[in-house]
Amino acid sequence: MKIAIFTYSDLGEIFCKSIKKEFEEIYIIFPKNFDNFYINRLIKNKIIKKKNVIIYKNDSTFKNIIYKKKIDIAFSVGFPFKIKKNIFKLFKLGAFNIHPGLLPFFRGQHVINWAIISGAKKTGVAIHEIDESFDTGPIIIQKIIRINEFETAYSLNKKIGKVLIKLVHTHISKFKKNKLKKVIQDDKKAKYWRARKISDGEIRLNMNCDEVDRLIRGLVRPWPGAFFLYRQKKIFIYKVKKVKKAPIQNKNNIFYHKKMYLFLKDGIFKVEDAEVNKKNLTSQIFNNY
Repeated sequence: MKIAIFTYSDLGEIFCKSIKKEFEEIYIIFPKNFDNFYINRLIKNKIIKKKNVIIYKNDSTFKNIIYKKKIDIAFSVGFPFKIKKNIFKLFKLGAFNIHPGLLPFFRGQHVINWAIISGAKKTGVAIHEIDESFDTGPIIIQKIIRINEFETAYSLNKKIGKVLIKLVHTHISKFKKNKLKKVIQDDKKAKYWRARKISDGEIRLNMNCDEVDRLIRGLVRPWPGAFFLYRQKKIFIYKVKKVKKAPIQNKNNIFYHKKMYLFLKDGIFKVEDAEVNKKNLTSQIFNNY
């Protein structure tokens, strides 16, 4: 049996490793003009064959490849583009999307980050049938994941990866045998989250401590990071600690004494990890501004 995996993400890499022994051939469908870091690592580790990496250029070319290779089933994992009906209908066992959010509450893009930033207490991993809209198809499998008060986007992504491995090992045979139970999503409960922009990560000093903390935890590395503007420069912040007092009380919202401090309307944060121009923030760099 042959599988096509539309992917450009670390979760796609995890999925490939999980199903390696389940399929005769694995084909990777990779978006044109994207960095192929994850794909190269899969090839290096002999999870996939280099000849089985297909650059997605246009629908007509890809349709011919599916017919020629006789690919049976497809999964999308972090693929950045919509898969059209004339493509997903070609696979005799169906086409499915692995979504890193609880459906229908976290449809859309960047939902790992949004789950943290919005203050959600739970999210999940869903495997659903691909249809003509985004994240709206019938759910095949879904697992809830709890979000703790210290969760970061990085730690949540790791949790999702571990759950995905378990789901694959438990349920992949059902997909291969085409014995699936489908649950229609309740559109009345749905919320679609838009793609985040760099500007969404700006810390405004009229925000409260909880809002700033969630924003920082939701954008930790490898994401761009939450930032604030100081003298027209972006200072990116990756970790803070709430403190009762700072070395001196400051009226300008920002103060540097061995560490940087943010004075917000309902508390003070000591900044424990920050960068400017991709360099660790030091007192010398700060004072130069």
